[in-house]
Order: sequence, then C-alpha cells, then structure tokens
Amino acid sequence: MLQVESNVYNMDFWMLRKVEYRDLKISPSENYRELHERLRRTKEHLPTGTAIVTIPSTITDVDEAIKYAQERLNFISHILSFAQGRDIYFMPYVCYEIVNDVKKEIKTLWSSIRVGKARGGKLIYSEGLERFVNMVAPKLENEEFVEKTGIMYAIQWYNEAQNLTVPEIKFPALWISLEILANAYYKQHREDFLLKADEWRRLIKKIRETLDQMEINSQTKNRILSQIGRIREGSITDKISRLLDEYDLSQYFEDVRKIKKIRDDIFHGRRLNHSEVNSFENMRKLERLLEKLILKVLDVYDEDFVHSAIKRDSLLAVS
Repeated sequence: MLQVESNVYNMDFWMLRKVEYRDLKISPSENYRELHERLRRTKEHLPTGTAIVTIPSTITDVDEAIKYAQERLNFISHILSFAQGRDIYFMPYVCYEIVNDVKKEIKTLWSSIRVGKARGGKLIYSEGLERFVNMVAPKLENEEFVEKTGIMYAIQWYNEAQNLTVPEIKFPALWISLEILANAYYKQHREDFLLKADEWRRLIKKIRETLDQMEINSQTKNRILSQIGRIREGSITDKISRLLDEYDLSQYFEDVRKIKKIRDDIFHGRRLNHSEVNSFENMRKLERLLEKLILKVLDVYDEDFVHSAIKRDSLLAVS
C-alpha cells in the first residue's frame, strides 16, 4: 500500500483534533501549542500539522501516487483557506510504501509555490471545521454543481483576494468572484430583462426591418443587434440583483450599486479618492457579501459552525 504524507502550513488547530475526509486525514503537530503562539504573534509560514493521503490500491506507481495526493491536497486547501481566512498549503510530498505495518520512504517531491498571508480571520469556527469540510467537499467534487454555480471559481478568486491589500487590486478580485456567481446563476435561470420574450422578438424584428430599409451594412447591423442582445440579457448589476433575490439578500442591492461605481472607477483607470468613496469600507462590505453568498450557495449558511458576524445584518459586523 502507498501513502503520501505532507506538512500543512498555517492551519489553525485550536480546539480541533483533526480533519478527516474520505482518504485524507490532517492532524496537528506534536508541538502545535508552541507553534500556535508563534502563528498568533508573527506572520511566519509555519508547518502546524501533518496530512496523510491513503492512495487507492489501483495506483501502484510512485509518481502517480504523489500526483494523486497533490490533487487531493490542493482541492482541500481551497476549502481550508476559505474557512480560516489564510493561505493554507501543503509541502513537501513524501511517498511511503507500507508492507506488514512497516513504512519505507520511497520518494520526496518539493515544488515551488507562491504563498499568501499566514494568518487571518476565521469564517468557520474550529470546532466545526471537520463538519464543514465533510458537508461542502462532496458538493465541490460534483462537477455538475460546480459548473452550474461557479462556486469553486468564486472561492478561488475570494481566496486570492485575501492575499491582497491595495484596494485597486483587491477590489477587482472580489468583484470577479461576485460576477462569477451572478453569471453562473443567470445562465441557469435565463430570463429576459425589461420585456417578455415575445415582445423582444417583435421588437428585434422591427429593428431588423428598419435597418434593412435604411440599407445599413451587415457589419454595422450585426453590431447594433448584438448591443440589443446585451440589453435583453440585462447588465451585470441586473444579474447580481437576481442572485441576491434568490438567496434572500436583496437588502444589500443598494450597497452593490455603490460598490459597482468603485469597480467602474478602478476598471476604467480613474484614480480613487479613498476618503470620498470609503473604498476600504465598501471593500469590506463586498467581502462580507461574498462570504454570505458563498455559504448560501453551499447551503451551510445557517449551520452553527459559521462565524456569528457573517450572519449579522450589517456587512461591517465583527462579532
């Protein structure tokens, strides 16, 4: 039997003995209490625990075993990083062969990676982390669910944003995460904007006839009809509004309108007046709105392991 072990960096095990999911088990280091204090005081990246991946019996090649473990740990790292608000990663990958309870090291793989911040605020209480993982991981392994909701891509962009501090850089990453969720929702719940479907068909027919009468060239005609198609689909703000309605978060639509203005200024190269537009405050609001949405899409928002501040009405709540 093959087994791959790896150090897990920056994971907080306070009030947590382990996280176990299918063929994966993550446990704290023996000296975790000491490491915990260093993790709280410094910004060091510290190996706080060990992950063990049991390799399926169908895999006998060492390189394939390490590749399998890398994929499993990379997957779980997205979930853990989101839950604990920090960059949680694994390194190195050590493959062992186990025969008659005797463990023999076969190969070790190190690889270069870019790391983010080592500490941050938790979204999921430690005592509920294993339950959180076991509730959301199966959904995130479901390709159809991921494709329909865009949830894994949204989590990845959210996680990436946690490693950024400058508003002009962090804001776009958070906004992209929101757009991913809104566009994915719209794709699954297509709905004409402003007019009914038959009204749109009649209008487009009239416009085509008018363009033909005006002898507009085909290239210009196609561009005009394309713009009308975008109006029919609705703007990204319209799509976000529908997404918020779906998850009972419509009370935050006015916040989204203000946030969209800041997004437009950044994307179009206009310099932000941070005090005038409250960019840091609005960035925090966008961050919290995303946390609410992601947890609702994963259907765990009402679970008791979710930090109480996330469930507050205020997007700026801290407790």
